[in-house]
Amino acid sequence: MQELDQRLSREEFTSKAEMARALGYSRARITQLLNLLSLSDQIRDRVRALGDYWMTPFVTERKLRSLLSLGQQEQIYKIETFENSLKVSE
Repeated sequence: MQELDQRLSREEFTSKAEMARALGYSRARITQLLNLLSLSDQIRDRVRALGDYWMTPFVTERKLRSLLSLGQQEQIYKIETFENSLKVSE
């Protein structure tokens, strides 16, 4: 995701639509991915710390997108809920 943001920032692409065409995604998909970058650094760090070793994704992109409409404290509460449910399932 950060790579997409960097490529857009470097003006490698003049728009999300151009980026979508070049990468073979829809403009909506590019927007979804770039929107995830607006999550706080703390949330993104915590999600990364969960790792990527599950048979099925523990924190899905859909769950992360649901955080976008929340304030930072609410985002933290939700990610803590995700983390706690992981500990229970271990």
